[in-house]
Amino acid sequence: MDHANMTRVVHQAEIVIVGGGPVGMLTALHLSRFGTSCLLAERNVETTRWPKMDWTNPRSMELFRMMGVGDEYRNLVGAVGPDFQMDSIFYYSCNPGSEPIARWGEVESVYVDTEGQERVVHSRYLVGADGGSSGVRKNAGIKMLGAPIPVRLFLVHFRSQELAEKRPFGRFWHMFSPAHGYVIDQEEGDIFTAHMGVDEDQDIKAIDPREWVYRVLGGVGEPYRFKIDEIQVTSTWRINFAIAERYVSTGGRVVLGGDACHRNPPHGGYGLNSGIEDALHIAWRLSALVKGYGGPYLLQSYDSEQRPIMLQRLERCFEHFKVPAPFQKAFVDHGSGMGADDEVGRSVRATIKAHLDAIGSEVLDYGIELDSRYKSSIIHLTAADGPEPAWSKKSYTPSTFPGSRVPHVFLKNRKTSTLDTLGMQWTLVAFTGSDSSEDSHAVWTQTKTFVAIAVEQGVPVHSVILIDEDRARGIWGSDFVLVRADAHVAWRGARVPDTKEGIRQVLRVVTGWEVCEGYVQKEIQSDFELLQGEFLHSGAIGVGEA
Repeated sequence: MDHANMTRVVHQAEIVIVGGGPVGMLTALHLSRFGTSCLLAERNVETTRWPKMDWTNPRSMELFRMMGVGDEYRNLVGAVGPDFQMDSIFYYSCNPGSEPIARWGEVESVYVDTEGQERVVHSRYLVGADGGSSGVRKNAGIKMLGAPIPVRLFLVHFRSQELAEKRPFGRFWHMFSPAHGYVIDQEEGDIFTAHMGVDEDQDIKAIDPREWVYRVLGGVGEPYRFKIDEIQVTSTWRINFAIAERYVSTGGRVVLGGDACHRNPPHGGYGLNSGIEDALHIAWRLSALVKGYGGPYLLQSYDSEQRPIMLQRLERCFEHFKVPAPFQKAFVDHGSGMGADDEVGRSVRATIKAHLDAIGSEVLDYGIELDSRYKSSIIHLTAADGPEPAWSKKSYTPSTFPGSRVPHVFLKNRKTSTLDTLGMQWTLVAFTGSDSSEDSHAVWTQTKTFVAIAVEQGVPVHSVILIDEDRARGIWGSDFVLVRADAHVAWRGARVPDTKEGIRQVLRVVTGWEVCEGYVQKEIQSDFELLQGEFLHSGAIGVGEA
């Protein structure tokens, strides 16, 4: 390519998204749903050839349902096909100058398209969804706290009809071996992925992938041989345990999502599921800013809300990471004898069973997944809201306490969820009876007044009045609930504020023009650094031999 003779074409865009993976594409899709244009830049011309995610949690499915694609997603087999085409493919390099891009009033990014044309894009906001080695993050001067764990794993993605037919206990998700890694049963039926640790100096090219799979499946015994129809992919990867020091640049022009701002082991499924949330959080805020009704505190609230939640998930991820340790200790202590039909073997197996019974399921962290409590300057919280409900990582307590995710409750028709009633961006949900009493009339009047003032402020509020839905009202616990685009509670009350100025004040807070009275940014209390050190030295991942 002759860069010297290449002409520059300058473009203007409100928002540029760097990275066409799931987080980048979902961010673009949400912006489109909100009526906000953007430019998406991606350097690869094909999608990945092997799975990058194997657990879509309930919260992600809720978000897909709200987008109207929940049922379609459930019916999918595998990922997007390799014949999927994009109109424009770019290779990017983000303003590699001497000054951090976050200091300027707009962002300049430079791209080279597939025909060799250099394009300069000036944008108000730049979204970094470009993965763990994010160039956007580095150019914005944002550091990552943490590092890759010093362990390599070798994966083999393969197809085997014989293995599919020989499952003695039916379909499974993960099968762990105390000696030689683990196997994932993929969705396609006869597709599997085997993982096992390798030494740092091991020659990957010398590994026979079939023999590798046989060793993993053999567990503590001899290699388990069967017919492998096709080796589809082999690769190495490293476990990462890191989080960005901030999600939004100092100047408020660059925002990060997905692996660009958090990296973690797959244990618990907190990687892409968190990225799916990031995409919506970024999109509704940027749309509000571009349309002019979002204030100066809005984008920073993304960092204030999502980063503490991700720290919480990293801590939980570490707990999951330690789960296989007793298996590996048993193997070190007893070797193949742990499967023997004698007193020692039975004792070891009983100990492992007790361990599994005590920890329960790894993927039923309902508190972590469904009960995120956001605390930021744009959450309208007053003394009238009372004490915050107790929180548990394993269980979910339905609540509309400000900052909480609104509860999913089926209405009387047993088909429609409260989530299905929400508008695309902001929704005022009100409850009333069907009678013509003054109380019922007041609900309708207050709702109409609130929406009218929101329209005056330029805030796109949709209203829903649920009639005689006593069960839903009992669970939601409030007559009026203002719900954000991400289905979290921005404000609630027994009635709408009595004055127009009171309504305007609520709207100014939740859209980031004013800090909620009494709000104080608290220092994040996290054991991340302590956990990181324990994680690095836990020995919870064994390194195998070729």
